[in-house]
Amino acid sequence: MSYKTQILEAYDRLGFAPRGKQLDHVERIIGAMLDDNMRHVILSAPTGTGKSIIGAVVADAVHTIKTPFQDANASFLLTATNVLGQQYYDTFSNPNDPRDTTFRFIKGASNYTCDALSTPEEQQTAENCSIRIFQKTGMDEVLAAYCNNCEYQINRSLRDKSRHLITNYSYYFTDRMASELLAKRTVCVFDEAHLLNDLYTDHCAINFTEKGLNLTATEVSETLSLGHTEIFKHLKTIGSLLANEKITNDTYMSVIRLLADVYITIAEASEQEAERNIRNRDRYLKINKMMKKYFGRAGKILDLLEHEYPHVFEYKAKSPKTGQADHEVIIKPIFVSAMFEKLINADHNLLMSATISEQYAKRTLQLDPADKVKHIRLDPQFPRENKKVIFYKPMTLNYTSMKDAETIKKLCVNTFQIVKHHTDLGERGIILAPSFAIVESIAGTLRGALDAKQVKIFEHVRGEKLVDWIEAFKAYNKGPAVFLTPSGFEGLDLPQDLSRYQILVKTPWGSLGDKRIKLIADIYPDIYQLTALMKITQGAGRSVRSADDYATTYILDQSAQRLMTASNNEWKNEFLFRFASIL
Repeated sequence: MSYKTQILEAYDRLGFAPRGKQLDHVERIIGAMLDDNMRHVILSAPTGTGKSIIGAVVADAVHTIKTPFQDANASFLLTATNVLGQQYYDTFSNPNDPRDTTFRFIKGASNYTCDALSTPEEQQTAENCSIRIFQKTGMDEVLAAYCNNCEYQINRSLRDKSRHLITNYSYYFTDRMASELLAKRTVCVFDEAHLLNDLYTDHCAINFTEKGLNLTATEVSETLSLGHTEIFKHLKTIGSLLANEKITNDTYMSVIRLLADVYITIAEASEQEAERNIRNRDRYLKINKMMKKYFGRAGKILDLLEHEYPHVFEYKAKSPKTGQADHEVIIKPIFVSAMFEKLINADHNLLMSATISEQYAKRTLQLDPADKVKHIRLDPQFPRENKKVIFYKPMTLNYTSMKDAETIKKLCVNTFQIVKHHTDLGERGIILAPSFAIVESIAGTLRGALDAKQVKIFEHVRGEKLVDWIEAFKAYNKGPAVFLTPSGFEGLDLPQDLSRYQILVKTPWGSLGDKRIKLIADIYPDIYQLTALMKITQGAGRSVRSADDYATTYILDQSAQRLMTASNNEWKNEFLFRFASIL
């Protein structure tokens, strides 16, 4: 069945026109959902396809076809970060109507400024929202001046009236796992879906330390009324077990049950005390914030106890030798797995990314074959010759070899040769290194061997924000430059002359020092390798952003070479490979 008319109408409603083969792509996705009754569609769409527009058009058209008389609740459009969410909103929203319900962008309260509470000296956020206090104490002038036009309050009031709701994964996870306030929608679009698994496991991680337990006890004693002796007693018991290495595979579930009870007791006591102090704004806000924090911590433990999802338990003893600063317990899901069913809040799910493998999605999300899953792989949008990959003097790089000073020296020399070559051509580029230590070593070599007047070196420094360094790199316009970072495999957008080359120093394997990653590597080696390959492919796309753009990617690690050239690499047709020992 053809849906061309409905698709073109959706494009028109959203203010866009189809380009390239988008019309055919959207038709295939809608056909899978409606004709083949597919609950899940996995869309592998290379950079340049226009995934965001495709996702919005699919959702808008499917919603209109299925519920022609219902305007609201067409889709969730999920993004990995608020920055990407804002880009979505800016692309589709009506800037002239702040109350337009076609697209809404909702995020956590801490991301909104509260003008009612802020002063020139200190900005406050909606996390400390006082609207209940203002309402209860009859402060109508404050409500009229600030709250009635507050972006946070507007978005909350319109979120379930919106046709398309844009939000980040974390906000969505919190709602599905805890509050369940968001109304069901026709389509849920998971953008950058290759990140879904890791974002979920990090979101659900349970973590506590001896120092953290002591801070909790201090917070309770300083904030709540006298009493609560049971809280202090249980915190002391758990802290003692932790410090004496008594929390083991056999005992940790009983310990976290006790900890959940402690957190709930603190949250309930905070809720009661906050209500008693509602006319004391500062104290009310402080206690109310405390209540939300401990309900949130308890919720993660209760989710594990209720759903019994597969997970890893890890105890880390305090050790100056290893750099472990405190006794610590970490519990993480292995994959989203069966919990994906809990996350679903739409009739159809579109999981899309430039690097989403059907094998990876089915394994990590445990997609039920009974639901019917369709994988659609779109052809590359850019010429292969525009995305050259050169394996330059590839070396065997692993945990042992990276501790060898001679290995690091060779990497620095090889990197210098590439940078020198492109600097002589007047070009800019980026270096993706495995750690800040390697960044520092390579940057030191470049500064010692290259004239500062020839090339500007931007070295991402530990503890400083990636976005600040990237903006500085982009703003520099006085000739060749190179940017070094361990954090740039995803999210960087460096089109045209901003970057004509990129160096991938080492394969971005997950750290085997993380027990969850080690378990995946041992039991699911295919997923361990796929994760690294997806990250390499993402990294190799940072500097080619359109069909007329071009850049060269240099790979210095033999294991990355093997992954990229393997016959089962489904993205290999996007690149033109060659080996080189001289430039």
